Amino acid sequence: VKPNPKRIWVMSLGIAFIVGLALVLVTDTLEDRVSSTYDIEHGTGLRILGLVPHVSKMKREDIALSGFGEQNLHIAEAYAGVRNLIETKRYKSSGCNTIIMVSTAPEEGKTISACNLAVVFAKAGRKTVLVDMDLRRPRIARIFGIGEKNESLLNVLGKKESSLFYHLPFETTISNLTVIGNRHSNDFSPADVLGDPFLNVFMEWLHKNYDMVVIDTPPVGVVADAIVIARTGGYMILVCRPDVSRKRATKYAAHQLKDAGADVVGVIVNDVDFTRNPYFSNYDHHYHYSHYSYYTAKNAVAD
Repeated sequence: VKPNPKRIWVMSLGIAFIVGLALVLVTDTLEDRVSSTYDIEHGTGLRILGLVPHVSKMKREDIALSGFGEQNLHIAEAYAGVRNLIETKRYKSSGCNTIIMVSTAPEEGKTISACNLAVVFAKAGRKTVLVDMDLRRPRIARIFGIGEKNESLLNVLGKKESSLFYHLPFETTISNLTVIGNRHSNDFSPADVLGDPFLNVFMEWLHKNYDMVVIDTPPVGVVADAIVIARTGGYMILVCRPDVSRKRATKYAAHQLKDAGADVVGVIVNDVDFTRNPYFSNYDHHYHYSHYSYYTAKNAVAD
């Protein structure tokens, strides 16, 4: 007797399952935002160095200096954990004292990460300098309140006078932390300055005078400045942000930096909302902050 209801129902369920699975795969392919640890580690082949929690109702300048105060100890602890990983035997054995921060696009938290890493290194007793080498879109001078009296890095590199290096450092209120800021200039081109061999002279001066050098660079997906800076030596850390960073762009940046000879040691995931994103909350790492008390976080920062 036809039609056969049992066969029709079985076929309908099978077709529905196949169509649903196809829709899920297509949606996942089209959705190019980073949303889990798998997207980062599988796509880039890099380990996650730290997960920085999301904070609300705070200015960018305050978040950038979270490692100094006690207002956001969870953020400070995240960067202290990154510092501890960088100072393990694996990295210290090479004798390298330079960390270069890079991202794929603006608004991913690269500058915030650079500032906080510099702060936690300074708090640990390292003579640290934070250098704003984003010559096209400088921000660090505004964060630390550097005025017009201090020389701009772009001008000094453009003039090629090493005697002016000593006019660059700005001494902050944070012990052991010095900042070298930057301002726009109509006299010198960032591309010409970074492509000049004089950059190596400046980098050698930094290595000679400071225990730790933390460098903020432009996004690698916008210009090639970060790749040029990476060739001067140092560890590179890629910064990404959930629901903002693109999977393909992050993967491409990681491979592009590696192909250029950069030593990319890992990824910092910035602005993670653990309450809304289970893909990061369940990550097998020690950055699930609901398990930490105030005193544990405070002791980690003071380390």
